[in-house]
Amino acid sequence: MWKVDSLFAADSNGNYVSIKNKRVTLSNRDAKNKLIYRNFTVKETPPCLSVAVADLIKLLAKEDTA
Repeated sequence: MWKVDSLFAADSNGNYVSIKNKRVTLSNRDAKNKLIYRNFTVKETPPCLSVAVADLIKLLAKEDTA
């Protein structure tokens, strides 16, 4: 199983999720365009995230990089 040490994903609106060392930070813009943050710690990487990372790595390996 994959272990996620760090991950960062963002969208064009400035919303994001980051995972680093079991600490998760979520941010979302509210109706007034203010960023709202939520921080929490997880005991371990959720299995569904590990599967998603493994699938992404397999997909990237198939991409033509030449």
